[in-house]
Amino acid sequence: MSETKKDSKGFPQVAVVIVSYNTHDALRDCLLSLKEITYPDFFTIVIDNDSSDGSADMVRTEFPAIELLAESENHGFAKGNNIGINRALETGADYFCLLNPDTKVTPGFLEPLVEACESDESVWLAGPKVMVAGESNRVHSAGGYVHPVSCFGHHYGYNEPDRTEFSKSRDCSFITACCWLLSKSAIEKAGKFHEPFFLYFEDTDLCARIIKAGGKIRYVPESVIKHSPCTSTGGARHPRTVYYLIRNQLLFIKRHRSGAARLFTLLHFTAYNLARMIAWLIQGRARQVHAMILGLADYFCGRFDRAGHAIGNSEHKCGGESVTRPTKRKRRLLLANPTGHAGQAYPDEMIAMSVAKQGWGVIYATSKEYPRRKPAGAELVLHYTAVTGNRIATAILYALSQLELIALAMRSKPDIIHIENLRLPPVDIPVLLILKALGFRIAYMAHDVTSLDPGWVAQHIAPSFYRIIYRLVDSITVFSENARRELLLKYNISRRKVRRVTHGNYVSLSKNAPSRLEARKLLDLPHDRPVLLFFGSIKKSKGLGVLIDAMARVRKKHPNAILIIAGKTWRHDFSGYKKQIKKLELDKNTRWEPGFIPYDRAAAFYAASDVVVLPYLRVYFSAVAMEAMSFGKPVVASAVGGIPELIRDGENGLLVTPDDPEALGEGICRLLDDAKLGLMLGTESGKTVTENFSWDRTAKELVEQYLEVIGGDYFAC
Repeated sequence: MSETKKDSKGFPQVAVVIVSYNTHDALRDCLLSLKEITYPDFFTIVIDNDSSDGSADMVRTEFPAIELLAESENHGFAKGNNIGINRALETGADYFCLLNPDTKVTPGFLEPLVEACESDESVWLAGPKVMVAGESNRVHSAGGYVHPVSCFGHHYGYNEPDRTEFSKSRDCSFITACCWLLSKSAIEKAGKFHEPFFLYFEDTDLCARIIKAGGKIRYVPESVIKHSPCTSTGGARHPRTVYYLIRNQLLFIKRHRSGAARLFTLLHFTAYNLARMIAWLIQGRARQVHAMILGLADYFCGRFDRAGHAIGNSEHKCGGESVTRPTKRKRRLLLANPTGHAGQAYPDEMIAMSVAKQGWGVIYATSKEYPRRKPAGAELVLHYTAVTGNRIATAILYALSQLELIALAMRSKPDIIHIENLRLPPVDIPVLLILKALGFRIAYMAHDVTSLDPGWVAQHIAPSFYRIIYRLVDSITVFSENARRELLLKYNISRRKVRRVTHGNYVSLSKNAPSRLEARKLLDLPHDRPVLLFFGSIKKSKGLGVLIDAMARVRKKHPNAILIIAGKTWRHDFSGYKKQIKKLELDKNTRWEPGFIPYDRAAAFYAASDVVVLPYLRVYFSAVAMEAMSFGKPVVASAVGGIPELIRDGENGLLVTPDDPEALGEGICRLLDDAKLGLMLGTESGKTVTENFSWDRTAKELVEQYLEVIGGDYFAC
């Protein structure tokens, strides 16, 4: 066991512990350099962490006097060294020289380190001057310190020419573990390496514990070694290195920072790594970003020790579970609607159910704000936190929910993620970047190509954000050719990336609708007055003000007509409309039903109405138009956006000039004056949606798009 046995009288025994993993040539050079050292009483233990490059056989053959502990698995640096230290303790060693296999020692390196510890019992850890291998005068480390904010161990003199100041001994808060001389006091009072670190930060952690326990860490410049960093880990930017540094930095912060210091450190961690992630994505370093996200995920899931992933390779393990690439298996869809607007509950449920009928496994994740039904054959996850009335609180809740989406995706491992209604791009873009970095394919359903809000920010700032979103996702689905054209022209999106799919109908809801008379009783409406219906969320882009102006004209010809406004205001209040109604003396001709209208009650509103009015100023597609036509109701709508693709003027509805109260009023009066026309248009509208629109067709077209995005045997992590 002992090597180069010289006169050892009076010298403490030193165990040189080397942990090796696939460092065949470097390890040989290191062991050869140890043969030349002058310290009289030392022995060497090599712990081979299941190398595949013949390192263990080389040690057995070329260095038979060295004790080899050949492990059956890769234990990492922390546990590997602990195995060596435990073996050295069994033999009665006084000191433990932990040495990296990618180092070469000078003949007299050990004596100054032992002397530093022997001359001052408070010195529990001593380290040498580390020079860069292959360069005669360049320093790798002359001691170091733990940065108070980042918590990284920093080297004094890193990559600088050697000079006088690096020849002075000093006490430090950190010394690189490529070469340590540890005393028994360090082991007894501070403990050995914390094994969950596996690799990286285990040295910083033990340094911090040594100082906390009352020991000193001393830089000893009289001792010199040479180091070739990152031989076995692939370098600082290798995905494996990125993974362990991210994960273990957070673990170190948790163990050694508290209160305000922890908060400040975490803020720095977040800002720095977000900037680094964006930079790497711009540089095309997707594997590094992938590794970063996996490191974060494993930390928050409490997975430590060796990574449960093949970092940087084409094979992945997600959540510690091995993932293979089966030739045939059930595809998985994660359908996520962050805002989960009430009007989209039924379409989402029908899409989830219809895609499940196509043989897919479906998880439907949506908001808790509105009542939901579990789609047949699919899993319902009320994932998103309910939206509040306060915009700041809403943004915070939305951001937290989007982070939960990442965790849900990693747990469920879908082949593709179908996302719709991304309403907060500064939050959505980082989430999409993370999902893309993790290898997920994303299909985005754009109900609105860009914001319909008339505000300056929505019209001038939001498009830039949407441009980024459309670049990040793998495919974009729209419900109208109008929306598709705008995407292609305004955002210069590839034609192959954008697909128009058929929207399903609402005929199944109309089958159980009450009769006209029953509906009016249910809603407390007179049976003998004409009823106009404005239905759905009340947005500025929907032109309710235009309809109220038109109603003043309608009243002149039909004084008993009633306008029912059924829906919830969106990002503005109803007070302006109330003033308009009062000014036009329409109080007795209008009625507002505020808030979310469940679908069972919505059926009563449609059944009770004579005409459904859609006075939209801007729209890409109208689900309300589809609903009204499914109930066989005549529709008067603005000829704007995708409306003319659904409603053919004079055939299954009436189209009027947008933002024109006079034209809208004339269209309404035309239907109230001619009951036969209204009946004919209503019948044709019902026939149109029954024959041409169905959720099975929607699902079939979506699945075709999903498979095109996934391609061949692609499997998302």
